[in-house]
Amino acid sequence: MQPRHAGLGTLSLLSVAALAGVVGDAGHELAHTVVAMFMPGVSLQQISTIGLSSVGTSPWIALAGPAFNLCAALTLLLARSAGLPPSWRYVAWVVGTFNLFNAVAYLVYSALLSSGDWATVFAGVAHPAAWRIPLGIAGVLGYWAAIRMAASGLATLCADGVLSADEATRACRVSYLGFGALLTLGALFNPISWTLVFSSGVATGFLAMAGMLALPASLPVALAERGALRLGMAWRIAGVLASLWFVAVMGPGIRLG
Repeated sequence: MQPRHAGLGTLSLLSVAALAGVVGDAGHELAHTVVAMFMPGVSLQQISTIGLSSVGTSPWIALAGPAFNLCAALTLLLARSAGLPPSWRYVAWVVGTFNLFNAVAYLVYSALLSSGDWATVFAGVAHPAAWRIPLGIAGVLGYWAAIRMAASGLATLCADGVLSADEATRACRVSYLGFGALLTLGALFNPISWTLVFSSGVATGFLAMAGMLALPASLPVALAERGALRLGMAWRIAGVLASLWFVAVMGPGIRLG
């Protein structure tokens, strides 16, 4: 008899979650950086897990991060492709879910705290309430829709035999912890302020990803006791290496000028 979680151990699930977190967070900041490179009057200083430091900014730079996350969220569509191997479908679902939750939760973050990318976008609006209230409403509705979309993708994986319902529940919980731990550790060594460990690392890793814990409740009862998903050594190695780079290199920051 094979072990219940053979090929789907905690380390494998954490590794995939780490990859998704690195893609989503580092990609967000790199998108800011690429756009800033082409903006006149903007001087780049440093990029880290908690943001891009520069002299000067613009709404276009601020929009680049959320735009990247929305584009990366399209990998949720790949999770529905029966032509892909089960492991790639699962990874596509995790990456897409992280980025989708991050993108819509950021609306609520900026609306509540009047900071972050969307605060920069609407900096020219005379009355903050004129953008914070509708942005907050859009964020709440968007997050509800994001949970529905992620749950639908997960249900498809279960219906196609990639995951059993029990495995899907476990994957959601382990991935949530993986997201939170990675983003918090990545912010721990940031070069700007210890408060960003909470307002960036914890806020993104734990609060923005809280929808992961709601996903299992929407799953139909599956007949399969065990899915076809197997996550090999390559995924574990990739996850560990990505985590080390994210925390040890990008965490303290990379000087750009």
